Amino acid sequence: MKPNIKPIIYTMLAALTLSVTAYAQQNLRTAYFLDGYTYSYKFNPSFQGERGFLAIPVLGKTGVGVESNMALSSFLYPTGKGTLTTFLSPNVSADDFSGSLKDFNRMNINVDIPVFAVGFYTGKLFHTIDISARADAGIGLPKSLFSFMKEGASDGVDKWDINNIGARADARLELAYGASCRLFDFINVGARLKMLVGVISADLLMNNVNLRMAADEWSVSADGELLVNGPFDIDESLNFESITYPASFEDLKNMEHSTGFAVDLGVSADFLEYFTASASVLDLGSIGWKQGFSAHTPSGAEPWRFTGFGEISHDGNNTSVEDQIDAMVDDLMTVFNLTKSDDHKPGRRPLGATAHLGLEARMPFYERLSFGLLGTRRFDGAYSWTEGRISANIAPANAFSASCSYAVSTYGSSLGAAINLHSDGLTFFAGLDSFLPLFNVTPQFIPVNRWNTNLTLGLNLTIGNYKGRFPKIVK
Repeated sequence: MKPNIKPIIYTMLAALTLSVTAYAQQNLRTAYFLDGYTYSYKFNPSFQGERGFLAIPVLGKTGVGVESNMALSSFLYPTGKGTLTTFLSPNVSADDFSGSLKDFNRMNINVDIPVFAVGFYTGKLFHTIDISARADAGIGLPKSLFSFMKEGASDGVDKWDINNIGARADARLELAYGASCRLFDFINVGARLKMLVGVISADLLMNNVNLRMAADEWSVSADGELLVNGPFDIDESLNFESITYPASFEDLKNMEHSTGFAVDLGVSADFLEYFTASASVLDLGSIGWKQGFSAHTPSGAEPWRFTGFGEISHDGNNTSVEDQIDAMVDDLMTVFNLTKSDDHKPGRRPLGATAHLGLEARMPFYERLSFGLLGTRRFDGAYSWTEGRISANIAPANAFSASCSYAVSTYGSSLGAAINLHSDGLTFFAGLDSFLPLFNVTPQFIPVNRWNTNLTLGLNLTIGNYKGRFPKIVK
């Protein structure tokens, strides 16, 4: 039986899709220096809120976002009749398609959905308690994979060697307690302790995919592995329909949970009167997984015989984009040729960590105007990324602040902006880390350039007296 691992890939991609269509990114980096930003403690646990707060369920922080060095317009093309087709259409030239891709194409998303969050002061200590749903997902695909799918043997190449095909998804629940303390009137230290419950962890890595082409048939050999951890099992055919989930709350209580712990650490210090330096490292920890399965390409197996992607090379007039993608993934799974393994041993898996390093300079002639430098590094193996961001920030009144930023990262350059209305009783914030793609789209609203944008907003209740940086009311 041909292994049906297409649904497994869909499961991993679902973490990406959910992030793009429903919730905010891990945090709005344009807001790192934004005065009164409610969730600054998630950047750096040493940051203290200007007031206590209570997150409004669902509305506390929501939005849409994705980071990638790819553009949707590289894969979906208008047909001229109001419909879309994929890059496999014969009406899309191979040169145009190939020229729009990077040598290594990636998409990463980090999601942090606050289910419940509260912050409050006791003396000089600022405390936070929150429950969050977290998801980290990434895809890394070489240009050679897409070139093979598009061109096949049409350019005279009779063999393709493709490496470094990867996808991953992790999801977990977090219960966190954080505390920040002011020391010596110029330094803050803070930490957040987090208890973790694993939901799913999945990794797909394919190396040495070798394709040899004849007139009417291609032989395929590959070296790859799929590792999945979570509270389910699957049959030998890797069929999604055979996954067994907890059927009731009683089953959920009795199942063997995958748990772990992590810590966030942070420090910030004022110096030379007008400067503040800050540093943090987040998600230092791991989850011990109890259940799961694995699949791999059989050692010494005969190459698979594959007839190619020809059946979906059409203009898209009679077939939906969904059907085209479904057929494409079907054929791609044939190339992968994975078989379930009987020797999978779930174990402890580290989280991907994130580090921030910031420097803010307040203007001596007007301290409510500042400029900031923020460096961010994500440590996550093949899905790591780096960003440098400069921002201008202003807080003309205690109840209003705004920031604008420019960043250069693994995913290219971007412009961001954020505003924050934070008065007694209520705070509202909204912002984007990259808004340029929103102004350059096709008639189908597909970003022409990099699909690298987000929108984050939130509404929270504020509690207690103002303890912000600017205690005097502006006259």
